[in-house]
Amino acid sequence: MQNTFLIFLGVLSASVALGKITPEEYIASYKQIAIDEMHRAGIPASITLAQGYLESGCGNSELAVKANNHFGIKCHTDWKGDAFYIEDDDYDENGELKKSCFRVYRNAEESYVDHSDFLTGRSRYAFLFELRTSDYKGWAHGLKKAGYATNPKYGDLLISIIERYGLQQYDLEKSKKMLANNRLSNDEVFRINDIPAIAYDGNMSIRGLRDKYFTAEWQIFKYNDIDPKTPLRKGMILYLKPKRRSKGHLTTHTVQESETMQYISQLRGIKLKKLYKLNGMAPGEEAKPGEVLTLKDKRGLKPNLYTGTLAFRYFTILNEGALYEAVSNQPDTDPNAPVALKNTLEKPDGLYHEVGAGETLMSIARAYNKSWEEIKEQNGLTTDNLTVGQILLIEPRKAEALESTPSDTTNSDIGDKEQPSFEEKPHALENAAFHTVQKGETLFAISRLYGLTVAELMFLNRLENPSVALGVSLRVR
Repeated sequence: MQNTFLIFLGVLSASVALGKITPEEYIASYKQIAIDEMHRAGIPASITLAQGYLESGCGNSELAVKANNHFGIKCHTDWKGDAFYIEDDDYDENGELKKSCFRVYRNAEESYVDHSDFLTGRSRYAFLFELRTSDYKGWAHGLKKAGYATNPKYGDLLISIIERYGLQQYDLEKSKKMLANNRLSNDEVFRINDIPAIAYDGNMSIRGLRDKYFTAEWQIFKYNDIDPKTPLRKGMILYLKPKRRSKGHLTTHTVQESETMQYISQLRGIKLKKLYKLNGMAPGEEAKPGEVLTLKDKRGLKPNLYTGTLAFRYFTILNEGALYEAVSNQPDTDPNAPVALKNTLEKPDGLYHEVGAGETLMSIARAYNKSWEEIKEQNGLTTDNLTVGQILLIEPRKAEALESTPSDTTNSDIGDKEQPSFEEKPHALENAAFHTVQKGETLFAISRLYGLTVAELMFLNRLENPSVALGVSLRVR
């Protein structure tokens, strides 16, 4: 601790010489960092600023001056950096107040970034990211509800600070430092049931996995239906996004010896809860070997259950190579399957198909080498039934092509769908049906462009987390 005091002696002396920081000076100094973090992580800039203001006493607290810690974040078991000890609210076994361990940062910006990572990395705060970044009141009360602070008036205090200094204006600001999201474009990422996945290398820590592939640690376990206490094994398949509600071209699975429902869920890329529901089973039940489970349509009768106890079984790429090839998202290769007659219609925002007599989603999908689920989803269809003459979007046009589309196509029944830049206002996009994720864009930023909430965007696109990959086409209407 003596070294820590020496390190920050110069900072402390400068603070004393210059006097205390005023609220206006604090806000002016850190508002841009808060705005950048809002676009990186989805936390309202007003909330971040108000928390920093409150927790650090406008940057004048001993913790802020000596440790650059503006949010009062304690060490916890996962902290590997320097520590600063000061009395707070921790007591020893005798009930006497003892010094608490707080994180030390090299500068205030590092503290702001860690604050974002702290909130996005813990599942108890996950519900907050369903709120708009403009809903500072919902965020303030939500932080209190999630247990960020023990003060029962914590939410009201944040709201008071925000409204007193007009911090909500920064929730509408654009970011000057957008970071590209390349999580799903790494060479080692493959797909099962059209879901990005990796084989764990056996060396990377949970924090390392989070930083490279996920936006929060809880996603690693939730997306793969595993207990956080389950050790990861080399070669273990980890999905990087939520699994689907059904299997693409495969409709059934015959249960093999020692296969658990969680294993089958991983093997087929289907949500575990949905797999239970499709087969009329209760969570925790296991199907007897030889039973045929449905992967698509709801089963009429509940399968016979296994009465013993099954140990956790790893789905890995190392010892299941042939099996992996069988469950990968392979195109339908039935030579006798009907194929629709291509009649591509080119419009400003993409390529379309006019449904002919006797054509189905499946036959149209085969004609264009697409999945019928994708065609159904991007056209917002709620039924598989098609009508002759119906127009279906097959391939949304890429942003580069849209930018070169002549402006004299306004008579099209689709309209001008030129992809806007991040700086454009939402009302200019009110007629758009899809948005292709550009470099540096986040779901939070995209939601503001179209006047939607993140929750609405996630519902429209069947997402279960606020992360998006470069080049993905999102439905925005």
